[in-house]
Amino acid sequence: MFAIILFAALAIGSCFLLLARYFRASLAKAEALAEELKERVNQQEVVYDITQSFASGDNPSVLIRNALAIMVLSAKAARGFLFVLENDSKTFRLDYEFNNPGQLVPFYSQASLIFHCEELLRDAFVIKGELSLHFNSLKDDDSASSVLSRLGCKACVFVPVHVYREVWGVLAIDHHADLDYWKETNVNMLKQLASSSGSLLERVQNEKVMVNARKEAEFSNAEKSGFLSSMSHEIRTPLNAIIGMAAIAKKAKSREAALESINKISEASEHLLGVINSILDLSKLEAGKMHMINAEFDFNGMIKSIVNMCECAMSGKQQNFTLNIERHMPSRIVCDEQRLSQVLINLLSNAVKFTPEKGDISLSVRVMDNAGKLYTVRFCVSDTGIGLSEEEKKRIFTPFAQASEGTSRKFGGTGLGLSISKSIIEAMGGVIWVDSELGRGASFTFELILEQGLSGLLQEQDSISADADLGSLENIFKGSQILIAEDIEINREIVNALLEETGIGMDFAEDGEKALELFTANQEKYSVILMDVHMPNMDGYEATMKIRRLDGWGKDVPIVAMTANVFQEDVEKCIASGMNFHLCKPVELDKLIEQLKMFLIK
Repeated sequence: MFAIILFAALAIGSCFLLLARYFRASLAKAEALAEELKERVNQQEVVYDITQSFASGDNPSVLIRNALAIMVLSAKAARGFLFVLENDSKTFRLDYEFNNPGQLVPFYSQASLIFHCEELLRDAFVIKGELSLHFNSLKDDDSASSVLSRLGCKACVFVPVHVYREVWGVLAIDHHADLDYWKETNVNMLKQLASSSGSLLERVQNEKVMVNARKEAEFSNAEKSGFLSSMSHEIRTPLNAIIGMAAIAKKAKSREAALESINKISEASEHLLGVINSILDLSKLEAGKMHMINAEFDFNGMIKSIVNMCECAMSGKQQNFTLNIERHMPSRIVCDEQRLSQVLINLLSNAVKFTPEKGDISLSVRVMDNAGKLYTVRFCVSDTGIGLSEEEKKRIFTPFAQASEGTSRKFGGTGLGLSISKSIIEAMGGVIWVDSELGRGASFTFELILEQGLSGLLQEQDSISADADLGSLENIFKGSQILIAEDIEINREIVNALLEETGIGMDFAEDGEKALELFTANQEKYSVILMDVHMPNMDGYEATMKIRRLDGWGKDVPIVAMTANVFQEDVEKCIASGMNFHLCKPVELDKLIEQLKMFLIK
């Protein structure tokens, strides 16, 4: 009986012991679960606080660094990183990093970290599009874990940061103590933080774009302010000469003194026109409205004409000029003659300006290659002038800039010529560059692919001949009558003075309405109409269209636009209204005579 009772007692004791153990295990599990739940709640609160801060207007870079610090400390990690994917989608950079001050972290440079992790990150997140990567150097036996182990990492996790479903970066935390894989709560926290970091990265990128745009705008405004100051000087200088010489001419006591003043007025006027043309060219380039007009022309004649223009200035400084054109260069080519001439004149003028007296200047034209009728031609203008520093060479082709601030004061000029030349060459499909050393001269070179015209090859250049003049104009148009529509009195006086020697009869109209009235009253009287565009009451476009609607000679009478509107769209508008040709103001006598000869001399 006693044995039975003892057995029963032992059984009951065992049951109680088992129950106690069960309850202790359950209590431990409950405590662990409670601890995990508490940890999750804490981490959720951390993530919530971080994501709420992301919505603030604070500096996004500061917010990212703070979030990285909170995450590392909360996860008891050693270090946190944010790698940002470069625009080329091939390389990463380490933009953000936080080290836990409570842990001993082995030193390794950012360059080492990027070098070892870049291929891994690109392969995993950019190419494969994985959601996360875990590594434990104590358990994993692969190359990635081996690399991380050499960096002192015992365990790490990488999570991609997305913006609009594209990888913009990778968030990472690592540990340098012995431990198993990261807890799921830590990984989930990292994923939540990564999902919220995309908006911050986008803000950082947008702010960088805005900062860069502001800097560019400030730089551009500074350049344009300097340009306007230079333009004011460049415009006022010839204007001062024109006004001053006009006053001197009025007081001149002899014909010779008056002619000298008039010649100086003419020179200053040509300089002023050059400045205005440069400004117009720049505005056309910036608006994308500079059109190339390709046509066949005499290359040999163009080069002679260019050299003639520069020869006087070279002679004045006793400079030595050399022209070298290869024999097998085509004598007739197809391209925009005016624009090619403009570039060469600009380069030669600069060479003359920046080369001292008795210095050397050369222009060479070489055929680098040809395929059928297409020739790759290299033009090179070299001088023994002041040269350029490395810094000056970087900015010499920039709009609104000259080599240095002292250049404009010492040598003059707008600083637009080389920028315009570069744009013209690039618009023609070519390239331009400069080779130079400070104090040792400069060589400006450009290459173009040019089409051969109809005739053969250049002969050797023996001499530079002068341009043919207009010859005698006396009474060449006698017996002809033209109608001139022009509202500005001084412009009417200029045209009258220019054509007076030709013997042509001239009637003037102050506006388009008066021009229409005079022509309608006697159509057969007028052989040509010179039509201004901007006039009161009725402009030149409307007057032309109404003349073209008249029966009889009105449909066919030659009408030549004579206007200061010189853009391509202005020319096209004149032609569309019914005009035959376009002359730009200020009117050049040779071009005006050439136009009139087309209609008056058979």
